[in-house]
Amino acid sequence: MASRRKLSFAGLALLSAMLGACATTAPVPQARLADALPQVTAPASTSSPPASVPEVAVATSNPQPAAVSPPSVSSAQSAAPSTNFTPEYVSNLKSCLAGSYGCKREMLTGDDVTKVNLVEQERNFSACLSGYSNCQPQTLTPDQLLRVTNAADERNLRACLAGYSNCQQASLTAEQRVATESRARERNLSACLQGYSNCREDILTQEERVSVGTRRAERNLSACLAGYSSCRLDELSADQQSKVAAITHERNYSKCLALSPTCNTQDLTADEVEKVQKRRDELAARSPPQPTPIPTYVPGSPGCAENGSCYGDVSAITGLPKTISVSGYYRRDGTYVRGHYRSRR
Repeated sequence: MASRRKLSFAGLALLSAMLGACATTAPVPQARLADALPQVTAPASTSSPPASVPEVAVATSNPQPAAVSPPSVSSAQSAAPSTNFTPEYVSNLKSCLAGSYGCKREMLTGDDVTKVNLVEQERNFSACLSGYSNCQPQTLTPDQLLRVTNAADERNLRACLAGYSNCQQASLTAEQRVATESRARERNLSACLQGYSNCREDILTQEERVSVGTRRAERNLSACLAGYSSCRLDELSADQQSKVAAITHERNYSKCLALSPTCNTQDLTADEVEKVQKRRDELAARSPPQPTPIPTYVPGSPGCAENGSCYGDVSAITGLPKTISVSGYYRRDGTYVRGHYRSRR
């Protein structure tokens, strides 16, 4: 009997401990309850929720401030993503993104307005960096405006170094002006050495004038040796004049031997004249005289063309009378086509 009482007391103690453990178990977090419940969108209504339903704060992944004012209608529309994907809307969006004149910004909705604004800002920034006339500097940020100014200074420096007319000397620094003037003197020296008309010898140094004079004498000697009309014999030395005269005589003698019409027989010696005449006799003996061609038509005959065809002749190709006059002409390969009559096709 005593052992049964001890067993019953032990069972009661165990039951009491189990009940106490159940009472101290932590409750299930409300966030997990909210995740487990299906998300149901409440209908839009201005009435307050029923009093019988208690308001429970449910933790979410993106917590918001406790007190948030309801957004206005315009802000809600701009934040809402675009759901209008009609072909007209997509075509207009492409035009706006490409910067076309057919863009209708009033048709854009949601994030598309922001996208178009960003693309336009990047396009304007690129135009300003390149120095295009459609640049709108008032829409640039301070950092972008600084980069655009630096790019404009670099373009102006390159233009000044190259000697372009759009160079703005006032925008250059003292060091840049020195570099620009040095580059201008180099360009002028190169033009003088090559004999260009834009050469300014008044800004050359004494050493540069000597170099330019030497190069000019070399060009004049080459022109005289080649027989160019720009040759100035009075600027040649005695030895150079003798050399030019000998080469000019040889060139004329070669023309005479080739029976060129530009041959000047007065400058030939008696022996050279005899050789030229002998050359002519040899060529005349080799080529017999050509017979005079007999024209196939009567010049000036009424109604007949250059090749002998006359108005009204029957064409062997079409079988129709030839009534259309065609004047003589040259083909691209140099072949001459005589005037003729042809029939209508």
